[in-house]
Amino acid sequence: MTQLAHWLVFIEQFAFDVLHRPGSGHGNADGLSRKPVEAGEADGIVRRSCGDAQSDEPDDSPGVLVDSAGEHPSLPSEPLADLQLLDREIGPIVRLRLQQAETPDIDQVLPFSEASKMLHGQWFQLELVDGVLYRRWSGKEGKPAVLQLLVPATLHHDFISRAHTGMCGGHLSVRRTLDQVQRRGFWLSWRRDVRRFCRLRPN
Repeated sequence: MTQLAHWLVFIEQFAFDVLHRPGSGHGNADGLSRKPVEAGEADGIVRRSCGDAQSDEPDDSPGVLVDSAGEHPSLPSEPLADLQLLDREIGPIVRLRLQQAETPDIDQVLPFSEASKMLHGQWFQLELVDGVLYRRWSGKEGKPAVLQLLVPATLHHDFISRAHTGMCGGHLSVRRTLDQVQRRGFWLSWRRDVRRFCRLRPN
């Protein structure tokens, strides 16, 4: 707050009007934020961050930002694998996936939640990477498949926020935010949650 007060005092000496510009009017800034990053320039950053150049080649690496310890840099310090295990919907599937490669019997998932049963139905799309569970999703119109992080409930809001504003460099529209989230993560109600977030979030 002290730093903010210093800034307010500093800008009081200038005469200016604050004008709102919608996110769709920031194409110039978006272009700069998408400058390609050479492989050697980013140590410990997984490909497909918002600033990376898009490629037509399939990318098997997870489309989320994590550091070398498997932790999200700006989210809770617990490793993603631990957060998934503690999640009510993802945890049961992670434990089964760690125990066996073949599809579990339906009797094993009967007590599970709706979301857990849905993940069970997509068993062969699920992949473990360093103990973290992802879903392989094939994009439409011939786009290459990507690995979507199964996002724990405790991270839903922060995950959407990063896709909407974070490293993407501006308040994206609902459609573009949906696209950013879909290429990186998945949970049962993700579309509804993104639309609610963008509706309530001031631009």
